[in-house]
Amino acid sequence: MRKSNIGKIGLIISTAINVILFILSVIYKTNNIYDFYWISIMLLILFEIYFILQVDKCLNDHDNNIKSIRRIYDDSSMACLFMFFALFTTILALNQFTEFDKNNIYIIVIMFVMTLANLWILYASISNANKETSKLLNNIK
Repeated sequence: MRKSNIGKIGLIISTAINVILFILSVIYKTNNIYDFYWISIMLLILFEIYFILQVDKCLNDHDNNIKSIRRIYDDSSMACLFMFFALFTTILALNQFTEFDKNNIYIIVIMFVMTLANLWILYASISNANKETSKLLNNIK
């Protein structure tokens, strides 16, 4: 349980850092703040992966119904994480191999919106898994 709290706290702190750096990058528009913003995105991805793994350990496989709930949770959270990571690596690859500018304010805003959508979908999938599990356990009793 303690490890799950570490993942949750790390995800909250990295999200707060990401929001602060987004606001600073919109206001000041300097390359150093842009670079710190992209580093915070990488930190957020790492904490999100750690959090998903910790939540995944907490789910138990006692029943076939719980296995199906776990499967739906795993699919939705990993698909969302994969799309977020694919967008991030595409932006970095375009910046590396072409004249694409990752420090464009529109790209940063799009990435910030995708970050919020990604976190919202992650929390929604966890909430749905918890609701379905509690409903299933109430029906068993």
